[in-house]
Amino acid sequence: MKRILTFLIVFILTATTVAAAPVVDITEEKTLIRGVTYKNIKGLYSSGWQDVHIVTADLNEKHLGLEVLKNQKGESYTENTLTAAKNNDTVVAVNADFFAAKRGEAGRGSAVGVEIRGGKLYSSASVAESMGTFYKAFDENGFNIDAFTFDITVTAANGMQDKIKLINKYDDLTGIVMYTDDWAEKSVGSVGGIIEVSVDKNGVVLEKVTEAEPITIPEGGYVLSAHMSFNTFLLDNVEIGDKISVDITSAPDYKKIETAVGGGAVLVRDGIAQTEFSHNVTGRNPRTAIGLDKTGKKVTLVVLEGRSNNARGMTQIELAELMAELGCYTALNFDGGGSSTMVADIMGEQKVLNTLSDGSLRNVTNSVGITTTLNDKADLKQIKLVSPQYAFCGYSAKMSIYGIDEYQRDVNIEKTVIYKTDNGTIKDGILIPKSAGKATVTAYCMGLTAEAEITVLDAPAEIYFNQDKVALSSGKSYTPVLMAKDISGRIVSIDTSEVKMTSTAPFVEIENGKIKAISQGAAHISAKISGITANMQVLVDGVAEIGTVENVKIPDPQNKSAEVKKDGYRFAVFGNTRNPDTLFDKFIMNRATLKMKQSSDFQYILGADVNKDTLTHIDGTYHTAKEYSCTTENGDTFITLPNVGGSIFSGDASVWTRFLEDVKASGKNLFIFLDRNYISQNETEIKLFKEAVAHAAKSRNVYVFGGGFVNKNTVEENVRYINTAGVFPSISLEGTSVSYVKYVLVTVNGTDVTYEYKEAVR
Repeated sequence: MKRILTFLIVFILTATTVAAAPVVDITEEKTLIRGVTYKNIKGLYSSGWQDVHIVTADLNEKHLGLEVLKNQKGESYTENTLTAAKNNDTVVAVNADFFAAKRGEAGRGSAVGVEIRGGKLYSSASVAESMGTFYKAFDENGFNIDAFTFDITVTAANGMQDKIKLINKYDDLTGIVMYTDDWAEKSVGSVGGIIEVSVDKNGVVLEKVTEAEPITIPEGGYVLSAHMSFNTFLLDNVEIGDKISVDITSAPDYKKIETAVGGGAVLVRDGIAQTEFSHNVTGRNPRTAIGLDKTGKKVTLVVLEGRSNNARGMTQIELAELMAELGCYTALNFDGGGSSTMVADIMGEQKVLNTLSDGSLRNVTNSVGITTTLNDKADLKQIKLVSPQYAFCGYSAKMSIYGIDEYQRDVNIEKTVIYKTDNGTIKDGILIPKSAGKATVTAYCMGLTAEAEITVLDAPAEIYFNQDKVALSSGKSYTPVLMAKDISGRIVSIDTSEVKMTSTAPFVEIENGKIKAISQGAAHISAKISGITANMQVLVDGVAEIGTVENVKIPDPQNKSAEVKKDGYRFAVFGNTRNPDTLFDKFIMNRATLKMKQSSDFQYILGADVNKDTLTHIDGTYHTAKEYSCTTENGDTFITLPNVGGSIFSGDASVWTRFLEDVKASGKNLFIFLDRNYISQNETEIKLFKEAVAHAAKSRNVYVFGGGFVNKNTVEENVRYINTAGVFPSISLEGTSVSYVKYVLVTVNGTDVTYEYKEAVR
């Protein structure tokens, strides 16, 4: 059976005073199976932008269980959490204990803490640090979190005794370490002053070696190892043929424990986030943690991302606050950083849900998995129809369908599905609408129905390839992605097989929407729909770029010249200013500021650096976006929003609360000014920004201005994004022409707003 992950997306736009809760976020939620829910929070916390993955599992559901997942080769072998999830068919899995990797040998390492699986002790607790353990006793219904202590003694045939330091750990062997047959086929070896003694399942000493390669660990037996510079007990008291014994006690008693896995510090005790820890991993990092409610039956698994623009990561104190905020009565820190991984069963395929900070999966010592006893055969209770939000008249829109079974799992539907629509034709899930407006699609399968409504757009006003340059090798093919916008900036992907595409050179051929590289050379590829074009260059076998032909689109109807009417006004927007180092610098800035002053009532000067010395002509009438501000004039709202540092958030999370409140309460026209045209380097921040302004644009004109190095305008969801270059370094007598120095002149006559680019120098 296969499953699909779908989400309920919730935008939370209100402020909070709880440090562990986001100020603003995008939350996606999904039930993975009855009793297990997944939530992804991409949000702005007091610490910065975070990407948090949360799974809650109610183990009161009898079909659910929690298991420690381990490489079946042995305790000294590691594997990544994705492999562990696949091998154990888990509903969800996360990495668990800290570990010591074996130097010079990939895939080998040992857990720092306790490991008990199926009531059998596989690894003792480290004595080097005070580490916590997540465990369940046989005679208890719920799980617990506590520290384990071990007292392990070896008794020689002569009655002499000594302590065993650890069981199944890579170690410096300053004390005796015990390696059971669960460790691996062979011991660690005795080269370099180490002594090893092998003991069979009856306690009889079989071998006593020094300066030797690893020896075989007897089945059911063990090997004792120690460095003789620190401990000579085995050398002095143990001989081949002797019968020795090992006594293991622990608190809690390991013999009464069904499942246990080690971790780091206890983060939450009695519902209170801790601020001091027995084990501390400093800094803001990706993190993994496990928590319990007061009953010990509801488990919370958390993986949070870090070390990126989209996710800063948290300190251990911040993680503790987060776990308490999520309702954990007790919680334990697991290994983090590049180890942090969450995997879930999505339509029968195990998938990694978080972005890995190392860029690839890391082998870890063990993982924790939520398992189920339910098989894949269950009655279908509901079907869901997945459709695009928009489609264009005459162009295909693909539908898909999935089911939800009685255990709330998403499942593939392999039965025949019948589709019907009230607008156009639909066959095999492909809708081709015939008229603008709405199209209702209904799916029928196994006595169940699902319905979706699609907004049908009239005709594209702009088309563009998602890449304007592609490099190919001879004989290779590439299917480009073509995007189309209507006049309001609503975006749809169009199948390139439905569009006329041409090549300017024989090095590239086009067939059924695919580009095939024939031989070394370069070509321009053009797609055309009713007079509008999209262009890209294709470079075969490493040839130099030939430049991309400019796309042809239908102009924005608001991008035009207009006269100021009674009670109307004008303002100008300019990009980068130039330091007055030369006469040429002074000339172009004087001309630009003078022309803006003469043509507008006030000005906004954007860009990374605003040189006030060059703005004498407009002194007193210009504004910058160096600080957050919101003003209302003539019923219109003007917001300045600094983002020159790469993010709107620059340490004060309240800027987002103020911005969202001001956008919501804005007047008949909303004008937003950013220093830089890219909005943010944070994907969540971009999405939240665009969602907020698009919602506002449903009832008012919305303009977003940004400084940069291009003069370019575009429309998305009725929001006009307008970039103005201003003056940048290559503007000179020998470089880029001064004709590129332009400002944007905006004319406002009530709700009638227009804009145009005006040359600022000539």
